Amino acid sequence: MPMNAKQVRVVDAILTTIVRGYSNNAYIGNVLFPFVPAPSGGKVIKFGKESFALYDTLRARGADAKRISVGYEAEPFALDLHDLDAIVAEEDQRDAALTPNIDLAKEAVETTMDAILLNLEYQQAKIARDPANYAANNKMALTDPFGDIDLRDMAATAKAAVRARIGKDPNVAVLGPQARDAFKSHPMLTAALEKVGKINVSDDMIREALDIPRFVVGEAIYVENIDNKDAPFTSIWGNDIIYAYVPPTLSARQPAYGYTYRQPGRPLVRQPYQANSRRSTVYGVSDERSPQCTSDSAGFLISGVVTA
Repeated sequence: MPMNAKQVRVVDAILTTIVRGYSNNAYIGNVLFPFVPAPSGGKVIKFGKESFALYDTLRARGADAKRISVGYEAEPFALDLHDLDAIVAEEDQRDAALTPNIDLAKEAVETTMDAILLNLEYQQAKIARDPANYAANNKMALTDPFGDIDLRDMAATAKAAVRARIGKDPNVAVLGPQARDAFKSHPMLTAALEKVGKINVSDDMIREALDIPRFVVGEAIYVENIDNKDAPFTSIWGNDIIYAYVPPTLSARQPAYGYTYRQPGRPLVRQPYQANSRRSTVYGVSDERSPQCTSDSAGFLISGVVTA
């Protein structure tokens, strides 16, 4: 039986609450690109060097105070619209109602939201893994097996490059799963394990090798063609290491690796409606966002991490 207007409003509010609280631990793109409320478009605010300049602050009595500008506007951006619908057949809803703990409306919006978040993760990783988004001295393409790399030199090079351009050390690193695995078999770390009689390289050991306060591993995977049952899964973050400085609070006065600009009130669950010809209910989720790299100097890309 179709829902009446009051029922639709109640379901819409409940499902919107569910979807805004939904998360998937595999998605880590917001570590590099935290969310920032934004209108449908605007200009990316990038960081200048005003905080490092030696200004003449001396003022004579009655004279005007000297002025500085903070930050500057770069290229314009527009938020992109992302929408996806899930269709639940009346027969499936009927059968699910007979089974405890099965809520197909909730399952529909969470599955749809997960697909929208996976798309965002892919966008963020594509930006972060593109060497063109980094200054010339802020990237390193490895040509030797990772086991031959001196981890101290690698970390020092990455941190020095970021510090030289923005005056701050990177405070977070993102690793693809293949890069994480390469750390676990690196001779410098396995040799340290032997000295203490342990077997497995811990996350703390990897963090110390990176010489960074925090690191996360991007575990998300995707498949190119869902209709091909033999299509392989691909790692979104692959075999790269990304160092970045991400400020703890939003400020145009601080350098920032990037942001994900998002329309306030998104993501949003659309009001469910009946697709009468299909005898189904349609649950739609909408998002409006745009991930942006805001500095080519607040990060360092190490690509091509391989174990052999």
